[in-house]
Amino acid sequence: MIANDKQSPRLFGAVVGLFAGAVLGGALLAPHLYNFILYLGRHFQSLESLRDTDFSSVASRTMSILLVVGIYPVFRWSGVRSLAAIGWGVDRDPSPRWPRMRQLLLGWGMGCASILCIYTLGVVSGAYKVTNPGDWSILGNVLGYLAGGFLIGFLEETIFRGALYGGLRSLVGVAGGAVIASFLFSAVHFADPEPFVGVAYGHWYSGLELYSQLFNAVKFDVYFFPFCLTLFAMGLVLCVSYEYFGSLFFAMGLHAGWVWVMKMGDYFIVKNGDRWSWAFGHDEAIARSYAALGLLLVFLAVGVCLLLRRRRREAGG
Repeated sequence: MIANDKQSPRLFGAVVGLFAGAVLGGALLAPHLYNFILYLGRHFQSLESLRDTDFSSVASRTMSILLVVGIYPVFRWSGVRSLAAIGWGVDRDPSPRWPRMRQLLLGWGMGCASILCIYTLGVVSGAYKVTNPGDWSILGNVLGYLAGGFLIGFLEETIFRGALYGGLRSLVGVAGGAVIASFLFSAVHFADPEPFVGVAYGHWYSGLELYSQLFNAVKFDVYFFPFCLTLFAMGLVLCVSYEYFGSLFFAMGLHAGWVWVMKMGDYFIVKNGDRWSWAFGHDEAIARSYAALGLLLVFLAVGVCLLLRRRRREAGG
């Protein structure tokens, strides 16, 4: 169920506050956690490997944990009393759980099938090669990536589409909200702090210093432009999905399917030199290829057409 106009500004304020609180809280907590991790590594031989822990990784994980933990209390504080207000309801079909599961599985199946099509074309054309990882952890990776895909789908759709887009749409309209939310969705994926100098001891301000180094890891190479556009188009597709279905379940499944198959591709697929690099990129990460961008543009065109047709039918009926 998409939030109404009275709820939407509060949703927007909630997600802004959530991100700000997670970033600031993570930056202030990270030095203390980092020092504690180093202490364990120096005083316990079995934990000696902890001495090689990277400070920026601790800060990133701390911010992510605070972001996840803060979802429920921040939304409650902002006045959002129901998960349906951030897309966890179904407003087009009053039946109980099955429609939600059906939307989730439909999205997941389409996400998996679409990425598999790209990998299949890549293998047939010679752009990719299938490899054998050669270890006994294949099943563990398959299940781990599957669980990770759904976790990412649930969290990112709730935050970026349910809350951020759900709040923006009443302030700047559907199109404007989708563009802004998708731009922010793309930008966040490049936020990977990389300090100029390694941190040997975490001072209280060490996490705050990462703000100026938030995008140090961004490399303006051949991957940058298609990756930006792919993430932006992905955000637009997921916003359209939210509008069409009136809930986040299809978008969650679609997102989870994309992530799972791409992770499996990183595990089983390697790039075959520079063959078809203009379409399939320069490595097996298809999110940084024009093939993935083309796929998403097809999804976007079909989704917009279906949404407009549904709205014309509802307006006329």
